[in-house]
Amino acid sequence: MDIEFIRLRKRMLRLLFAIGFVCNGWFLIFETSSGIISARDAYVTYPSVMFIYAAGFFVIELGDRWRAATEWLAFLSFCANCASGVLSFTAADEPVRYYAIADTLQWIPLISIIAFMIFPGRQSVVASVVGFLIPAGTAGWVWWGSDAATWPATTSTLLFNALVIHVVSVAALVLFSHSQAAFQQARAEARMMESAALSDPLTGIANRRGIERALETQTAASVPRPWALILLDMDHFKMVNDERGHVFGDRVLQNVVNAIRPNLRGGDVIGRWGGDEFLVISPGAPAAEAEALAERLRQAVAGLPEDDSGGVTISVGIALWNGEGGLVEALRQVDAALYRSKQMGRNRVVFA
Repeated sequence: MDIEFIRLRKRMLRLLFAIGFVCNGWFLIFETSSGIISARDAYVTYPSVMFIYAAGFFVIELGDRWRAATEWLAFLSFCANCASGVLSFTAADEPVRYYAIADTLQWIPLISIIAFMIFPGRQSVVASVVGFLIPAGTAGWVWWGSDAATWPATTSTLLFNALVIHVVSVAALVLFSHSQAAFQQARAEARMMESAALSDPLTGIANRRGIERALETQTAASVPRPWALILLDMDHFKMVNDERGHVFGDRVLQNVVNAIRPNLRGGDVIGRWGGDEFLVISPGAPAAEAEALAERLRQAVAGLPEDDSGGVTISVGIALWNGEGGLVEALRQVDAALYRSKQMGRNRVVFA
């Protein structure tokens, strides 16, 4: 599961816990002051549910196992809260009875909504059905032991309407869940296709199109300037391919990239610019820092064992760009610096 999605889900659950705690606290105060609260709700239902929500707000950060247990406990406590309201449907005091019926029936439809917000896939359908059966089963038990005076036909009609609404809600949420899953799958496939189009399958870094996209993005964004553009070319790589074969040459390319990557800074971007050329974009790097970085990269490749590198080294050109003169001109300058590095004997760093 995507890490950002997990974080978002945790924030949503903590918000639900906070809302549940505040709402139950408000109902406890309101019903007590209005004189329509039962002793069971005053001393058992509201305090226990509020405790569960408050504990869940903190426990959810302890790990996946604790989070799953907390989700079910909080959901079932909400369902039990609805069932507790059903127990007051036969209250002798008419205001208490009517308030309990109206209050409970307005919360029961939320069971399916909360189930689909908290639980994934089929688990949400199971939770929705189980959650509804808790107050519905309680209603059946209360009805069995009641008479017409305490359980009029209107109460049964209201409960039947709640059942129909719940079934319709579950059906609508199932359809929504399936459409959302299809959308997520389509988006994931689109991301995979985009990633494949912008990355080099051999080395795992950006390809030419990917590094150009990075250049466009960095140009449009407010990134620190100047940028250092560092162009690297593998010396005598063609000879390695000719003498030891392309399979070994591919392995050399991978080893060179693996040697370069750990030496890059946090915000640096590297891409395969050509067959054996690599471009590094280093935002906010002044001249001295850019030169030190380029030298680090050169030494990392030069230090590879001959069995891993085939004896290749890298020539490096550097150009700084402060946003003036156009990016094309900056790329021309770094290419010219790389050419001078080759002309001066290879395996060296040259500034534009």
